[in-house]
Amino acid sequence: MKPKFKLFDLVHVIDVNKEQPDGEINGIDFLKEKFLYKVGGTWYYENEIELVPPRLKIWLLTQNDVTGYDTFDSCVVCAYTEDEAKNMSPEYDGTFKGHCWARSPDVVEALCIGIATEGLETGFFVCKSFNAG
Repeated sequence: MKPKFKLFDLVHVIDVNKEQPDGEINGIDFLKEKFLYKVGGTWYYENEIELVPPRLKIWLLTQNDVTGYDTFDSCVVCAYTEDEAKNMSPEYDGTFKGHCWARSPDVVEALCIGIATEGLETGFFVCKSFNAG
């Protein structure tokens, strides 16, 4: 059975048609393969691994940086990674101005609460909790 890796796991990919590296890397003959994939510190031939698409996740984002009336205290968003989720803002323009949402992604807490179903896309807000004043 071939090991399965997500695209995010790849450290380096070599397209032998575009890059012509000299010699070998860890005993790999570049004339045999079209693509080489590096995962961690190991190189794999194209036919040795199976690349699977990453799973889109559902994240609960919370913040206590900006509180009070007319602020968002939390939201639920679709993203592939925690960092991607934390960099999304529920403010109307998607920025971190500190008017209604945190001043920086660094103060946003993210908790993965599930896997998204087909048809949802990264950046989709499932819901937003707004404290109207």
